[in-house]
Amino acid sequence: MRLERILKRVRNTKKLVLFIFLLFLLAFIRVQVFHYSYYQELSLKNITKRVETFAPRGIILDRNNRIIVENRNVLSLSLKREFMDRRNEVLERIEKLISFDKNFINKEIQRKAGLPHFIPILLKKGISFEELSIIEARKADFPEISIIAEPVRYYPYEGIASHVLGYVGSLSRDDAFIYNDLNPSSTIGKTGLEKFYDSILRGENGWIEYFVDSKGKILKRKGFKPFKTGNSLKLTLDISLQTFVEEQLKGEKGAVVVVDPRDGGILALASSPSFTLSLFTPFLLYENWISLSLNPDKPLINRAIQGLYSPGSIFKIVLALAGLQEGVIKPEDAINCPGYINVGNQVYRCWKGGGHGHVNLYRAVVESCNVYFYTLGRKLGAERIKKYAKILGLDELTGIDLPEEMKGVIPDPDWKKETRKESWYEGDTVILSIGQGYIILTPIQVASLITTVANDGVRKIPHLLNGFYDQNGNFHGIDWSVKEKETGIKKEFFEIVKRCMWGVVNDGGTGRASMIQGIDVCGKTGTVEVVSRGRAYIKPHAWFAGFAPLKNPEIVVVVILENAGKGGERAAPIARNIFLYYFGKPVPSTKETDVKTVE
Repeated sequence: MRLERILKRVRNTKKLVLFIFLLFLLAFIRVQVFHYSYYQELSLKNITKRVETFAPRGIILDRNNRIIVENRNVLSLSLKREFMDRRNEVLERIEKLISFDKNFINKEIQRKAGLPHFIPILLKKGISFEELSIIEARKADFPEISIIAEPVRYYPYEGIASHVLGYVGSLSRDDAFIYNDLNPSSTIGKTGLEKFYDSILRGENGWIEYFVDSKGKILKRKGFKPFKTGNSLKLTLDISLQTFVEEQLKGEKGAVVVVDPRDGGILALASSPSFTLSLFTPFLLYENWISLSLNPDKPLINRAIQGLYSPGSIFKIVLALAGLQEGVIKPEDAINCPGYINVGNQVYRCWKGGGHGHVNLYRAVVESCNVYFYTLGRKLGAERIKKYAKILGLDELTGIDLPEEMKGVIPDPDWKKETRKESWYEGDTVILSIGQGYIILTPIQVASLITTVANDGVRKIPHLLNGFYDQNGNFHGIDWSVKEKETGIKKEFFEIVKRCMWGVVNDGGTGRASMIQGIDVCGKTGTVEVVSRGRAYIKPHAWFAGFAPLKNPEIVVVVILENAGKGGERAAPIARNIFLYYFGKPVPSTKETDVKTVE
């Protein structure tokens, strides 16, 4: 009986041992056969190391193939992710040798949480040669640190066209939702052309994979994926003209837009005050960002596409075209200007106290007679004024290839009721007729209007991109003509208005400070009253908008100067200098003029 119990225990023990053996066998087969690839990959991760290689962004060229944005390599100090648990100790040791921005590092750690371990934590971007020497001399003491070369933007024309070109930077948390296919070490365009054409300019990063020993020392290369350089842009911009325009704007607040009306290409686009893009390279210091963002003159705003201003007398061009097309006026019809008109119990005055007397359309535009356009505006009515503003593209974005373009406002009774909860009065129409009151436009919208006038009613899209070069050097041009639109206004009426604009400059008009012997400059000035704060007097905004020559126009110039005075005295001379420069004539050394005008 006892022997049988012993034998039974032995048999049970054998079964247990056999069962355990079978479990181990099944686990072995599972690992070695069914999940071989998975565990092989895990083991390789322990003996391999992947290093990301950064793709340069495409360069940017002006219309004459001059490089205005390119790349230069900088060295960055990074912490290998496998040493994250020791980061505090590592940073304390390195901090004794070189300085760090701890806030930057903390944000970098948050951005890269949960990412693959081959993506390092950036400690400092753009280390100096001295800092590199210090680290290299103590390389054996810092196995946790790697030095990475990466391309950053370089600007041969320092401080020029900053608003147009824009700056680049690393992905933010908000960016990550948009660019979900990129890792946080990628560089993207943040503003300007860098942002608008980011998908063309941005390359594709690569990587190199190495076999390493247990201490992380590289033994040999295992494989690689080459990076792909981004495509390069060729612009319509003329960097020499752009530089000249920005010199003309120095010390002013305002903007200038220069367009080739033949195709809508932007030759120059400047906003003042400006900033230097090198502040953002290799990265923007916190104190610089605070200085730029809190500056009361708002240098980061691109006034050419985001500045909203009443157009003043420049809007009289729209009234003239509307009146002619609707048959409300004929060019020869004269209106008496006694210096004012009465509308209800309100008196609306002309800038010329004694009045202009009897003026037809030509003299009304040349002398900028307010009473003529008060009368014309009342005949048209606010709805028809808005109709023609829309036909001429002033109630929509221009479509320029820059991000964050603002749209102006063309008011009418419906707009006022909806936005201000107020009724529209006839006085609102009177003020609208001379481009004052609720109406606001951007300089690029005004430039688009003048381009349409120069083209006898053909609307062209203002644009900066001429085309791009791919990675094989092949050029791909952009055909912007497919977006052209006809206004439907008769060509003969544009010819009449163009002749009036010629008179503004060449026949004793308000724009005579822009007159150039031998070049038929055509234009319209504007002097826009600014609502004063308290009792303090604020100078008006000064406008000039024009083109040249009268026949076969080549160039459109729009100038807006904030709180500068009269358009004919302040904006027109700057426009004249730009015309002179473009046509290769000597430019005077001063922007001032001795011509006195009143509007």
